[in-house]
Amino acid sequence: MTNRLLMPNDAVKQADVRRPGGSGRRYTGSIVTPADSHDERALREFGATVAGLGMWSGRNGRRCGDCGFASFFATCSRCGGDCPKET
Repeated sequence: MTNRLLMPNDAVKQADVRRPGGSGRRYTGSIVTPADSHDERALREFGATVAGLGMWSGRNGRRCGDCGFASFFATCSRCGGDCPKET
């Protein structure tokens, strides 16, 4: 699985990655999603870094005791059960 990457600075808006077979891909913008691990490796060598587009941490939320659905609310939106805070 490839990560979303931040280009090195705001001045870089485009990067061309050449493939071993001679073809290439063009990535534009300040946040890019590489097509595969080869492109990710090439963009990292260019200076791109992993975007910190955080993942939700389960320990800050709630989990339904009946169906196991993760929620931020005390009442489950899926089944209506009680969602105690996770520790």
